[in-house]
Amino acid sequence: AMATFGVEKKDSGILMFQTAEKAYQVTPYNGFRTILKAQRGDKTFEAQPFMPVIDNDPDTTPRRDMFIGTNELEIEESDPVTEVRTNALYFTPPNEDFPALVRRVTFTNEGSDDVTLDVVDGLAKLEPFGVTFGQLSMMGRTMEGWMH
Repeated sequence: AMATFGVEKKDSGILMFQTAEKAYQVTPYNGFRTILKAQRGDKTFEAQPFMPVIDNDPDTTPRRDMFIGTNELEIEESDPVTEVRTNALYFTPPNEDFPALVRRVTFTNEGSDDVTLDVVDGLAKLEPFGVTFGQLSMMGRTMEGWMH
């Protein structure tokens, strides 16, 4: 859901600015990602909520919804296979002297059995401070090398 963000302009990106057509393709892979490793009874499973799904079977395809408020965006995925509902809420904290974006992820067990979750969540990639959009566009791999 979150394709790009930063401070002031596209030259101050935390997540690199993308045109709309490119953002549709790369956001699930370069944006925020959630990875679950879970156990329900004797069954262990792994899942990545909000990743593109190829299967069109309504019994196994996750249901996805988006909710938009004045100062917030929330996406929700309810997965009938894992029986886990994942919500990701994005908002900017009010009345702060600094720019910020908050991402709050919650999980709901929709199954009848207990579930134990191990979760990894965050950005797949951060852009280095002080690198302009032009530098990232023309010398992106070199800039990545300089980050290490």
